[in-house]
Amino acid sequence: MWLPALLYVLALGLRLTWIGLVPSKPVGDFAMYLESATYLLEHGRFDPQFIYMPGYVLLAAGVQALGGTWWATKVAGALLAAAGAPLVFGMARRLWGGRAATVAGLLYALWPGGIGVASVTGTDIPAAVLVAAAAWALLQARPDTPWRAALVAGTFFGLAAWIRAVALPLAPLSVFFLRARTGSWRRATAGAACTTLAAALVLAPWGFRNHARYGAWFLTDSHGGLTALVGAYPNSDGQFTRALNRMVETVTGTPWLGEPHREADARAYEEAKRWTRFEPRYALGLAIQRADKLLSNERSLLYWPLYRDGVLREPAAGFFERWRPEIERATDLFWWALLASCLAGTVLGALERRPETLGLLPFQLALAGVYVLFFAESRYHLPIAVLAFPNAAGCAVRAWDAVRLRRVPPLPDAPAPAPAPAKALWNLAAALIATALVLALSWVTVSWGDSLRARHRFAVHACEVKGLWHYCLWRSADPGRSGRPSPVKGVFDGVGLSLGPEETGAETLLALGPGSHRLHAQLTAIAPGQTGGEASLLLDGRERARVPLSRLHGGLGLTLSFETQGAVRLAIRGTAPQEGQVWLEGLRVE
Repeated sequence: MWLPALLYVLALGLRLTWIGLVPSKPVGDFAMYLESATYLLEHGRFDPQFIYMPGYVLLAAGVQALGGTWWATKVAGALLAAAGAPLVFGMARRLWGGRAATVAGLLYALWPGGIGVASVTGTDIPAAVLVAAAAWALLQARPDTPWRAALVAGTFFGLAAWIRAVALPLAPLSVFFLRARTGSWRRATAGAACTTLAAALVLAPWGFRNHARYGAWFLTDSHGGLTALVGAYPNSDGQFTRALNRMVETVTGTPWLGEPHREADARAYEEAKRWTRFEPRYALGLAIQRADKLLSNERSLLYWPLYRDGVLREPAAGFFERWRPEIERATDLFWWALLASCLAGTVLGALERRPETLGLLPFQLALAGVYVLFFAESRYHLPIAVLAFPNAAGCAVRAWDAVRLRRVPPLPDAPAPAPAPAKALWNLAAALIATALVLALSWVTVSWGDSLRARHRFAVHACEVKGLWHYCLWRSADPGRSGRPSPVKGVFDGVGLSLGPEETGAETLLALGPGSHRLHAQLTAIAPGQTGGEASLLLDGRERARVPLSRLHGGLGLTLSFETQGAVRLAIRGTAPQEGQVWLEGLRVE
């Protein structure tokens, strides 16, 4: 058909034009992919710190082997990204008909977020397009013999997992699509097994490589635990920071991304689970924050190609900075309209009793669930967004027909007749009300998550206990502070306490054996222009040192000797006439 080809050309042309007009310099993860590709070509193996899925690096290495620069790698990414237009066209045509297919393809081609990330080079869009190809293949399944479509879909899922491992768990979820296509759970389950097997076979070479490299059979990467640790890190509210790298290296003796990869990743995963159990209400607040970051806007996508320092030169950098509010507003408006339309389209599909329109939802929920559970960035939602275009376009076409009181034309393979105009209008109203309720509930949930993080924030830092390094975890010494924010703050080597007229406190539990011990620490106050106030250290509720804040502005070393029969609870408390802070650093027990 000529229309999908025309949509591909449109999408490709817009992305290539953007690449030419916005010559962003790859930075961060995007630069790392290119550096890994260069290392692979020069040494014939991945670099010692490579713990990711290799698909995109292999693609970049292929481009470099042909003499291409990072600009050529962007072009290769654009060629693949443009394939999303005919794919969402094909899905929307099957689900909602030809007019919705055209709308879906045009929306994808004009998608500001998708165009914006074309001028950087990364894994998200290629993986998203391959996942969309798998969903398109599932929609081609024959009701009586779905095996061929299931195998093709599994191949695409496997290729996507070569780029991002999160695509692999999507293969078993094809059972919902196949159930809608076949009308039989038995055939759907067998087809989903075929899809999963095909994906595993595509990934088999990576499994052999991992067995040769690590002595274990697995088909994923080796940084899930590290990612979970970043997502659970309380000192930065789950944001990546080099302070965490330094703390992990201090405690474990292993550099971040250093070998042994599998052991380091397993340790990080266990520590992430311990931090989550230590304060589950804060962990819940972080999960809600990750969901908000993943789905709330697309302006964050523009950071890498436009607004990070050093990615653009003048005059392009100045131009985009002058128009930044308008550009970000337009990008977010498109995303909010797409998200709301997708939600409404999904509800419309349910009301019209067409289960195929619900088949994309398990993929989207699974992708969101993985990122909310571990770690989220705005660009991680790109696969979710690509899968949103078919139902969003279906909603737009249904709304147009409903407000014109036009009878919906029959759809291919529809199990139920198209609704009459009045019924279609009622369905649209119900879908819009449901969408509004979901969005309102999301806003309330995000506000609740912010409150949970503020009230239950804890801190973690590296501390030395009896010659060994540990993670010391601190929480507010008065958890039920009438809903007030937690005063606890953290850095890689210490804990801070916000001070005010009312006494605040923080405490940690030190696992010690019976005997005599000596504790060393340094107290430092940050309370400019204040007189009065004091800080104290307590062991098992007994005050062992009390110091005026005026003596702590330059730091004061303290040593406490004590006897204990086991674990001891160390606490720091303080007051100040006005807002201030006191920090305990360099904690060491011998």
